[in-house]
Order: sequence, then C-alpha cells, then structure tokens
Amino acid sequence: MGSKVKQLLLCIIFCLVAPFGCSADEEAKYTRQECIQKVLFDWSGYDEIEIERVLEQFTYKLTSLSGRESDIEVPSFVIPLKHRNELYFQFKKNCSNKKKNTIHLIKLVVPSVSNMPKYIVSDERVVPSPKTISLKGEHWKEDDFE
Repeated sequence: MGSKVKQLLLCIIFCLVAPFGCSADEEAKYTRQECIQKVLFDWSGYDEIEIERVLEQFTYKLTSLSGRESDIEVPSFVIPLKHRNELYFQFKKNCSNKKKNTIHLIKLVVPSVSNMPKYIVSDERVVPSPKTISLKGEHWKEDDFE
C-alpha cells in the first residue's frame, strides 16, 4: 500500500510540475546581443519636425503590422531620443535571420511613410544597454551585459 501512495504522489507532483518544464525547442538559443539589429537613418536635409513626423508614421505602421501583412513577428524596438538616426530591433526568435527579417519589415513599412529617408541595415554587433536596447527575458540566454 505504501508503494501505491508513493506512485500516486509522484504522479500528482509530475502533473503539477510538467506544465512548467521547457522542451528543447523552447529553451533560449541566443543571447540578447545576437538578437539586436541596428538600422541607421540618413536625416540629411530634414528638420527636427520632419524627422519626428516621419518617425511617428514609421513606428505607427510598424506596430500595427498584423500577422496577415507579415510572416515575421514584429520585434521590440527603440529609437533613442538623443540619436534619432538609430533604430534598434531586438528579436525574440530566429535571430540568425535578424538582418533579413529587418529588411523585410522595413520594406513593408516604407510605402506607408511619406518622405522616408535613406537607411542602412548595419552589420555592426550591438551591445545591449540603455543607450541601445536592453530588454531582458526568458527569450535569451544569459549574457554579461547589465
């Protein structure tokens, strides 16, 4: 009788703990640094008001992309207040294709933005920080950055 009680307890414990476990596919595969993509805007000839108007249109369209318009999940992103020429995306998945996915997302947004500037999707490796983008979460492996 004691072994049946133990088996029942083990079964109950397993049923309670199993939903919180992660399969190999759900484990974080990338560090935050590996998932950040930098984009540089060329604002030559734009005044501050025009820059803000374009960025407002750009971010509105980007955040409103639906699954029907894009097969790529829109990542977290930031355009720093002090450096309006910089855009940082931080993908949660498929980070090895971050540049390709960034180009795809921007091409979806550009037709909706009047007076869109020239831009470069950088190959620069970006360090996560408050000066770039620094979101934390279970999506990424631990890294050495604050």
